[in-house]
Amino acid sequence: ARNHRLMTSGHERPERERCPICFLLIELPIGKHSNVNSCCMKRVCRGCSFAAHRQGLLGRCLFCRTPFETDEASSLARIQKRVKKKDEE
Repeated sequence: ARNHRLMTSGHERPERERCPICFLLIELPIGKHSNVNSCCMKRVCRGCSFAAHRQGLLGRCLFCRTPFETDEASSLARIQKRVKKKDEE
């Protein structure tokens, strides 16, 4: 009930704070309740991640289906490539 009052009190949160899978607002603090995938830079809520895990969807991004990188260096290289292209998302 408290969250509903907060969400309808006239203050709007940015669209990027919504999960692109379920379209619900991600709980605050956002970093604790979601993950950012380096492949598409989409922030997916923990609820969608949990549901995908229970259904056996492992090792791929829930949004773009790209296989996850196995090491930090590859993930960082992927992010740097996006930055060079000036791709915000």
